[in-house]
Amino acid sequence: MVLELPTTLMDLSAMNNEMAAMMLDLYASMAQSKIAKKEKRQREGIAAKKACGEWDDYGRPRILSQEMFREEYQRVLSGEIKPSELMKKLKLTKSTYYRCCKEVS
Repeated sequence: MVLELPTTLMDLSAMNNEMAAMMLDLYASMAQSKIAKKEKRQREGIAAKKACGEWDDYGRPRILSQEMFREEYQRVLSGEIKPSELMKKLKLTKSTYYRCCKEVS
């Protein structure tokens, strides 16, 4: 049963099984074509952004710059502060902190 489609909520026991299967195949193919159309439009939009040179601005913005993190990370390497203190100071999660460490190294 597909909850969004009222025809699948009906009692199909009176209907021929082949007919019910054909209706479900039709609905499945319609959904698949919508997904394919959406993916095609997405690819076209990405290609247009790349062609205009705007692709570098795509995505989530960085929390802090690599230069700022590098300066603060040098304090951790020299032993002035602990990594946990730097995480609190810069308001970073562990995963973000270690990803930034990997990028700086």
